[in-house]
Amino acid sequence: MIPFFIAAIDTVMFNLRHNGIHSFSLCGSLTREYSKLLCHGMDEHHRQMICKPHQGSAILSNEWDQYAANWDVDPSVEEYSKQSYAELLNNVNIDGLRVLDFGCGTGSLTQLLSPRVRQIVAIDPSPEMIKFVEKKALENVSTVSDYLSETLIQRHPDFGLKFDLIVASSVCSFLPNYESTLTLLKSLLTPDGVWVQWDWLSTDETSEMGLTQRRVENAFQQVGFANTKISTPFKMTSSKGEMPVLMAIGKHQ
Repeated sequence: MIPFFIAAIDTVMFNLRHNGIHSFSLCGSLTREYSKLLCHGMDEHHRQMICKPHQGSAILSNEWDQYAANWDVDPSVEEYSKQSYAELLNNVNIDGLRVLDFGCGTGSLTQLLSPRVRQIVAIDPSPEMIKFVEKKALENVSTVSDYLSETLIQRHPDFGLKFDLIVASSVCSFLPNYESTLTLLKSLLTPDGVWVQWDWLSTDETSEMGLTQRRVENAFQQVGFANTKISTPFKMTSSKGEMPVLMAIGKHQ
């Protein structure tokens, strides 16, 4: 197992890369303390690869594309996906569903879902990540390399039909506005459609590393999800500690 500090940095990088809804300021999105942790943990070359100036702010760069090959074989990414998938099966009958994999990355979870569902739309803003999804040659998967927005939903044919299930694995805790994003995603669900997310569990409402159970509960209530279930079904471990994962399920009503 890689050292905990490096694992933590990789975990944050994995989360950040998945926030496919809005461009945002990396330094503004993280707590000051955690921003320092990131800065001290990387050399100048890697700092420049993560953020670059754009219209007066630092945004997540598609230079993340060059990390796609490593993500596709990263055992921690694979383990996270396997654990998430197992818990999904414990809670949702996925057979024959039309699914949106929001922030799909290189398709680790997509690939697990594919044999049992009817169709998957896999969306991620990184073209290189999407290329790795496409290399998996999953017959029932269509890919979208873009940021999710109301404009995309109106114009892209893959969003012409609603989804029975939307999953977001390690995405929501780093969205610039989790609550408004959740509203947009809920609008894509069929009646009785199900939303499932996995994120790092935080116990601090002021921290932007993860989401607290209270914030998720309030967000679910705000957007009107029914039959909600929030749990911490597994932990990701390293040589120095454990990171609990929050799983939240809500049903459209």
